[in-house]
Amino acid sequence: MRRILFLMIALSWSMTLWGQAKKADPPKKPVYGENVGFYYTSDRSAGFRFKNNGWSYFRQYGTIIAERKRRFIEYEFGRLKHEKETKSSSLFTGGITSNPKSYVFGKQYSMYTCDVRWGNAHLLGYKANRNGVSLWLNYAAGPSLALLKPYQLILFYPDSNSNTGITSANLVTTSYNEKVADHFLDPNFIYGAAGFWKGWAIKPVPGISARFGFQVDYSGAPDGINLIEFGVENHTYFLPTPLMASGPNHQSWTSIYLSFQFGGKK
Repeated sequence: MRRILFLMIALSWSMTLWGQAKKADPPKKPVYGENVGFYYTSDRSAGFRFKNNGWSYFRQYGTIIAERKRRFIEYEFGRLKHEKETKSSSLFTGGITSNPKSYVFGKQYSMYTCDVRWGNAHLLGYKANRNGVSLWLNYAAGPSLALLKPYQLILFYPDSNSNTGITSANLVTTSYNEKVADHFLDPNFIYGAAGFWKGWAIKPVPGISARFGFQVDYSGAPDGINLIEFGVENHTYFLPTPLMASGPNHQSWTSIYLSFQFGGKK
């Protein structure tokens, strides 16, 4: 009986201690440098990345896990362009419109990217003072989904109604395929680009993305985030991403980027 009573008291005491530990507030994480005394556990920010072959908009949600380290998840939407994408002017100056839109010769698809990445950031150097800067190294990786949007051209077919000049009867809006390849890849038959809102037969292509960069934080407020980042990013897809009808095309796309990021800690 005494043994059972002792076990019950010990179990009750253990459960009480466990409950107190469970209810205890988690330790706060200090931010760095001259901001000692200010405590934050998370941050939220957004920004733009400007790349040598495109652009993107992203949102980032971070958790401060140590004085010199934070973890984050980011969501990014952007566009990647082929190195051969250059604008060309139409050879036509009349017809339905007096100023046909310029176009990208040989373009088959526009590629938009949707990325989710998990990453870490490590503080390399403190701010010397409130007006100074701090340096971070950060890296992230995760799944990516490329959205290939067919690029549409307006092609001129003189054999359709050649006696009446350029009219809607001999202008055809189409994306690239083998049936129209001779006209699609000949500037003499390209009236102009059809515009962004034409061609929405989206083709999804799954893959992965990763990036590595250095951040400079110049925020003067202890709870502010003002970052400039430069780094390298890669998208690799499991299927071809044929942006140009005449190639060469890639499944792996590497970018050099410069980003601007703004937000706050809490």
